[in-house]
Amino acid sequence: MPETHRIVLVTGLSGAGKSTATKALEDLGYFCIDNLPVMLLPKLLELVAHGTSDEVQRLAIVIDAREARFLEKTPAALDEVRREGHQLEVVFFDCADDALMRRFSETRRRHPAACRRASPRNGGSSPSCARWRIRSSTPPA
Repeated sequence: MPETHRIVLVTGLSGAGKSTATKALEDLGYFCIDNLPVMLLPKLLELVAHGTSDEVQRLAIVIDAREARFLEKTPAALDEVRREGHQLEVVFFDCADDALMRRFSETRRRHPAACRRASPRNGGSSPSCARWRIRSSTPPA
């Protein structure tokens, strides 16, 4: 019987806490990979299964909007992983726009969605943040 793995797919908005969650998963013994194109996940599992070590039983994979052109392939890749019998959990991180902007200002970086600020006219939400939220939160099929 093929070896199966526990996989946590960490995703969400930039600045919402994915890196902090990934560090916590590493502390729990997960092998973590940030910014892996999701279409490579089945190949990664194949390589891990053919390895000589049983060290990698639990994986945490971070994917987000940086993967822009690969996001449309996410549902098919995740379906393939599930068909192979792997235990897959998807964790989506979100937070308020003002918290996102504050976190990025603390790192002296501009948030990728900071090109247009929130205002009372747009309901207090940055239109750019809303686009990132919609793009990042498209659920796997």
